[in-house]
Amino acid sequence: MQVLLKGLIEENRALQKQLNSKGSSAAADPPKPKVADPATTRAAENSDPDGDEEHDDNDDEHEDDEEAEESDDADDQPSSTVTPPPKPSIEKPTPPAPEQEYKNANSSSHRAEWMSFSRRMESPDAATKFPEIMGLWGSSREDKLSVFREWLAKGKNYQDTECHMTFLREKKLKGKKEWECLTILEMVKRNFSTQGA
Repeated sequence: MQVLLKGLIEENRALQKQLNSKGSSAAADPPKPKVADPATTRAAENSDPDGDEEHDDNDDEHEDDEEAEESDDADDQPSSTVTPPPKPSIEKPTPPAPEQEYKNANSSSHRAEWMSFSRRMESPDAATKFPEIMGLWGSSREDKLSVFREWLAKGKNYQDTECHMTFLREKKLKGKKEWECLTILEMVKRNFSTQGA
């Protein structure tokens, strides 16, 4: 057993020396240590050819010292952890906008919805609850169709349709550039640039 143990210790030291001498190239491709057969190792452990148990205690202490040295050596060597490449993200195609679904909706293709919408617009409280929708409903045929299609796209929700129509009206009004006519004297008073840019 001692012969086997000494052989393993010497082999381990030889491998450590090889690793230390190769440096970083050894970290990329380390040599594989020989694996002892478990059956012979157990048999060697169970049999005590010399009958000398004191010697075994010394061997245990010697092994503990070697393990401590190995752990110190492991801290000195750079770790070579391999990070797998990130998985490519699979983008799902975006569904078409709901407005496209009702792009050609009209009173003949969506008869029941048109009748429901027109009944609601003719109710007495519609003008106070939905002034934007009522303003478009009372105008041209194209405006009626646009507000009807918007109502369908918003899931037949009058509040959402009203909010969206208000937003579109405000955007249309505020989106235009405002021009102001100034004299040269007014421009000088306001510190406009004389360079033009």
